[in-house]
Amino acid sequence: MSLEEIYYVGQTIAVIAIVGSLFALIAQNRAAQKQAQESTVRNQIQGLQNISRALFETPDLAGIWLRGIEGIDRLSAEERVKFLAYVTYALRTWEGLYAQFKDGKFPESDWAGHIEMLRGLQALTGVANVWELRGHAFSADFRRFYESSAPTNEGRKLGSGADQPNTANPGGEKLG
Repeated sequence: MSLEEIYYVGQTIAVIAIVGSLFALIAQNRAAQKQAQESTVRNQIQGLQNISRALFETPDLAGIWLRGIEGIDRLSAEERVKFLAYVTYALRTWEGLYAQFKDGKFPESDWAGHIEMLRGLQALTGVANVWELRGHAFSADFRRFYESSAPTNEGRKLGSGADQPNTANPGGEKLG
């Protein structure tokens, strides 16, 4: 075998090694993207769980929530601050979820269930009050989405009928 043939064999092996390395990098990149997407989804889901958790971990928040969803005028000044902060936190969580969904990082199958929870919130008078006060503080994209989303059971107010939302559930959806 001549030196030229050895050179070509060496070049061929180098090209094969480079192509193999590129395939390995592509596989690693895909795995990293999938892991990042799963982490994003987990973080957003954790944020939604934190919204519910706050109701049973914060002693007086449940009572504030129950009065506040009927309208913020039913709350004292101190309670109003807590309710506004809590609902704003919840809406910020959905804003993040929406951004992840729009970027293709949140699966549509998961989004459908979460959007129904958001629409349940939108139907509550107190949440509508908060949106009137704080809606301007959200991204223009989320504001357009939020304002174009029709809330479930639109205009419904809390009462004692069986058709009313479960007020212990911050998403407003019926359990069971």
